[in-house]
Amino acid sequence: MSKLYVDEIASKTGGTDALTIDSFGRIAMPAKPSFFATNNANAWQSFGNTNFNTMPFNTTTHNIGNHYDTSAYRFNVPVTGSYYFYLQFLHDATTTSSYGEARLRRDSGGTQTILAFKHNSFQGDTVAVATVAYLQANDYVEAQGRVGNTNADDWYAISYYSNFCGYLIG
Repeated sequence: MSKLYVDEIASKTGGTDALTIDSFGRIAMPAKPSFFATNNANAWQSFGNTNFNTMPFNTTTHNIGNHYDTSAYRFNVPVTGSYYFYLQFLHDATTTSSYGEARLRRDSGGTQTILAFKHNSFQGDTVAVATVAYLQANDYVEAQGRVGNTNADDWYAISYYSNFCGYLIG
């Protein structure tokens, strides 16, 4: 790992150690960005439309580096590197002919690209998508979902059914 990379991480974490090695040779990376986001409603939620919507994951169980924004519902990439992301949500979709879709979307200086996409046509099922992506510092990633037929119970906001997480691989 180059010194520039270590210094870049330290500058993004307020000067805390980016890497430590204990007396047994174990490497710890306390500044390695990682998050697990959910919605605290603990009830069925509605998108109110059939468009892709940024999933309103407004709370985190952990947010190392504070790079997940619980107001804008997105992960702000602190350092250039490879990242792993996972999104899942339980959708109702109201009828057996409807569907749920999940996608991970990257924004890089105003240019948006889809990193991963999943379609699920089973009513009352979980739709999930995961990816590894090489991202630049200052990009951001959003978790988005939609259903084919909206009503009051489009998706279930309970952490083990609906969540968004990610971390820096290296």
